[in-house]
Amino acid sequence: MNKDSKALVPTDEEPSQDAANEEAGATRKRTNPLPLILALVVLSVVGAASYYGYQLYLKQQVRLDSMTAELMTLKAQLAASDESQKLAQLESAVQSASRDIAKLPEFKRRIDTLEESVQASHDLVYRAQRDWVIAEVDYLIRIANQRLRLMRDYNGAIAALQAADERLRELADPSLMPVREALADDVQTLKDFDRPDLIGIALRLDRLISHLKPLPLDVPAQDAEPVAAKKEAQTSSLTGMLSTAWKTLSERVTVRHYAEGVEALPDQEGEMMLHQILRLRLEAARVDVLRQDDYDYHLQLRSALDMLDQYYQKEQAVALRAEIAELNAVNLRPELPDITRPLKQLQRLTHRPVKSEQAK
Repeated sequence: MNKDSKALVPTDEEPSQDAANEEAGATRKRTNPLPLILALVVLSVVGAASYYGYQLYLKQQVRLDSMTAELMTLKAQLAASDESQKLAQLESAVQSASRDIAKLPEFKRRIDTLEESVQASHDLVYRAQRDWVIAEVDYLIRIANQRLRLMRDYNGAIAALQAADERLRELADPSLMPVREALADDVQTLKDFDRPDLIGIALRLDRLISHLKPLPLDVPAQDAEPVAAKKEAQTSSLTGMLSTAWKTLSERVTVRHYAEGVEALPDQEGEMMLHQILRLRLEAARVDVLRQDDYDYHLQLRSALDMLDQYYQKEQAVALRAEIAELNAVNLRPELPDITRPLKQLQRLTHRPVKSEQAK
């Protein structure tokens, strides 16, 4: 509608404003149908899709029900099959157990035989080990005797006896307890034994030698008055001449009288030689101490004492003589204790043959 047509319409017949607006909206709707078409198309597609989906759901549900039924059938069959299989397995197990029960006496016999074999092997191994340990103990006790008798090695003998006792302790055989008791007694005996202090004796002799000085010799004293004629001849001239000659000779010659025979008096070289001989005696005694030669040790010291008594003044040599006499009283090789009792006990308890050769 244009402006001219509007002018032809009377004023009292003009539509209201709301009606005009409704008419304008209807005109616009009639003039633009595309959204409606799109909505219809969408609704159609959605409806078709829903129908197709529902049909598909129904098919899947039918198929699921079918598969569930088949599954239940299979489970029933499987259950029946498992029961029969379990029953068969149980019967087989019962038969196998029956066969094993029937074989039990045979198994027990085999087990007993095996246990006897194991015990025999164990006894054989233990017997071999025991014999070996007893042989070691026998050897160690003999070594202790040899160290003590031949070398007077007290510490070595104690160590060998203690090693033998340790081997017996590891063996743990109650029947050999008397041997261990004898070993303990001998070890204690050796520890308490009064051993000569060889090192101390050698050091004392060395000190004597280093401080040894020449001592004054014992020389006989000279007479103060000469022995001469006590009276002169008072006779004739010849007799007077003889008396004068004898008097003159008596003044030039001195006669001494000694209770014992007098040897030639030593000179300075002789004194030095005596001093060196005394020193050599003491040196030899010191070497004998280290060699544990008791016989020659006392021989050298007795010779030194004889020299002091024979050639030197007693007052000056009294201190040296007392110390040498004290050293001479020492026994370098005292009587050794008997440590053969453990060996005899071991031989008696183990029924070992007693050897004729004993350590000395």
